[in-house]
Amino acid sequence: MKDPRRIAFEVLLRVEQGRAFANAVLDAKLEAHADLDPRDRALATELVYGTLRRALALDWVVDQHASRPVASLDPPVRQLLRLGAYQLLHLRVPDHAAVDATVRLAREVGAHKASGFVNAVLRSIAGRREPPLLPPFEVDPALYLRATEGLPEWIFEAWRRRLPLEELPRAARAVNEPAPLCLRAPSPALRDEALRRLAAEGVDAEPSRLSPVGLLLPGGHPDRLAVAAELCLEAQDEAAQAAAFFALAEGPRPLEIRSVLDACAAPGGKAFLVAEALPEATVDAVDLHRSRTRRIAEGAARLGLSERIRVHAADVTRPLPFARDGGWDLVLVDAPCTGLGTLRRRPEIKLHRQREDVGRLAATQRRILSGAAPHVAPGGRLAYLVCTWTHEETEAVVEWFLAEHPDFKVEPAGDRARFETWPHREGADGFFAVRFRRVGAVPP
Repeated sequence: MKDPRRIAFEVLLRVEQGRAFANAVLDAKLEAHADLDPRDRALATELVYGTLRRALALDWVVDQHASRPVASLDPPVRQLLRLGAYQLLHLRVPDHAAVDATVRLAREVGAHKASGFVNAVLRSIAGRREPPLLPPFEVDPALYLRATEGLPEWIFEAWRRRLPLEELPRAARAVNEPAPLCLRAPSPALRDEALRRLAAEGVDAEPSRLSPVGLLLPGGHPDRLAVAAELCLEAQDEAAQAAAFFALAEGPRPLEIRSVLDACAAPGGKAFLVAEALPEATVDAVDLHRSRTRRIAEGAARLGLSERIRVHAADVTRPLPFARDGGWDLVLVDAPCTGLGTLRRRPEIKLHRQREDVGRLAATQRRILSGAAPHVAPGGRLAYLVCTWTHEETEAVVEWFLAEHPDFKVEPAGDRARFETWPHREGADGFFAVRFRRVGAVPP
């Protein structure tokens, strides 16, 4: 039977060297070791996600005890030190067990020459329990949040532009908390039915405060819940659901939505929600990659939506061969972004994303919006959504689009001109959304 620390090490190394998503690699590893004790599965999971969430904070501690900076170490040695330090500082693992297990793991994975170095650093950390000298938050807030919560400086700067300074510690702590499992039901009635059945089975579930079709569970996997398959429940964060409902909500002027173009549709969650919420509408779900469109088609078939969701592999920035005469009533652009709003679920983003990605992705978002705009029917709606908060990907994109496309105006939903969520405020993933209404004719 495989050691959970070895599984965690292999996942972390793959995430760093292959820029892979931790959830996909970990799920595959755990599936390959189906006989693993549940406690060992839980330990492997905690080690992977805990180490990723606090990687930069662990590096800061290691740097206080090591003769060489963490950044200069070979990836296997860096991951071994992070794993050991996480056990010493954040888990109820006896010091000797954490150190000995990590040193033994170093030898097992071929890092024999580094095992003495790993042993010395971890014993130094274990022997000095008082935290290293750190300037208080008021003196150096960026360093403080890096050293305590593993927050990269560029994310600190991006948040500082969008949040009051006093909120930043709470925001940094919130993205280090595990996210609950959130499911989407096809309708409010089926959501209530799911809650009743889960309660009867002793499963602790509650309705989402943000979505009329969302329900929250403390954890687990939807595939292991019989009610999920029977009632067509799908995993989707409540903020993502709420952002889609924001796109559909009534505006100051009535709009009958009978046709929808989802311009960046994979993996399909918003297209499915729209089709379920608007039973008279047809949805054209588009994605650039054919492999991802297959996933959308499979999901639509599973949910019984294939007749109303047409799936296309296409680039919305180029002429669409299936373009609709007169345009679509609603065009959704859930654009590629830095993904900072999903840090609770994908903590590896802290390590994979860099400052320069922001400008590159903002340019992509502007290009997609410009490609999508001509497909909006006269009087129709264009909704822009991203799961991030950087100024360049949110308000700056909105300002640019309005300047470049004077035939569109921002359309509020009730008293909200923008939709925005933060984990430390709403307890959900982070999202930003805005709606534009076409007030001019479709350009020739």
